[in-house]
Amino acid sequence: ALFRSLNFFLWTKVGGSAVYLFAIATYHELVRAKPALAAADAPPSAARLAAEVSFGIVLYDFLFTPVHIFLHWCSKSSAEDACSPSSSSSSSSSSSSSSSSFSPAARAACKQLRSALGRIFNHRVHHEMKGTLAAGATVHHSLVDGFLQVAVNVVVQQCSPWPLCSSSSGPSTQLMLDCLGGCSKHTLSRFLHNIFVTYLLCEAHSGYDLPWMTHRIWPRICGGARRHNAHHNKGNVYFQQFFCYIDDFLGTVE
Repeated sequence: ALFRSLNFFLWTKVGGSAVYLFAIATYHELVRAKPALAAADAPPSAARLAAEVSFGIVLYDFLFTPVHIFLHWCSKSSAEDACSPSSSSSSSSSSSSSSSSFSPAARAACKQLRSALGRIFNHRVHHEMKGTLAAGATVHHSLVDGFLQVAVNVVVQQCSPWPLCSSSSGPSTQLMLDCLGGCSKHTLSRFLHNIFVTYLLCEAHSGYDLPWMTHRIWPRICGGARRHNAHHNKGNVYFQQFFCYIDDFLGTVE
């Protein structure tokens, strides 16, 4: 048991950290040089800090949810459910349902595509963690699956709402473009964003139901560990990692 635990720690924590840092170093070396910090990086106002960190967390959750739904579409064991429309159970509508369904060749092609994507993204590795989750489940995923989460976070870290929040002339096209990547997010905001997102991901996978957790403090806003634990065990509900509004809107709830 000790060696199994040590192997899991080395493979997921140490190995995962090494791969992550190597990927970031390669990115800065080959794609985009890391900008040097200003000699005197002026501290942000409290309003800017709150706006950038809050916006980043909401945007990360919003952008990763469709990615998460796509990963589950790829990972389903049966491709028939997603490659053909549901047919009516009544005999009177059987002919119209048959005429609207995909051809066998189209269903077979869809099944093969879905199977290939499932092997590439391999979200099943993450869902090996069932029952009552532990925080280690946060990093129990395939390399491509983890890459997608990091990629979404990198995109989010390029976006700042501060030009729009601080503008006295109202919103404009240029300001909207600045918010979506043309404006530099403050260093402290980036730092705190990574801490909060890491905490929320660990909390969602912790399996705990403690009084100070987000789903207990804001039950109508945050799904937290309660919803995500149900997601790992059922697989077809609660795709949103932090908040509730997308699952509530789509009806992907118990």
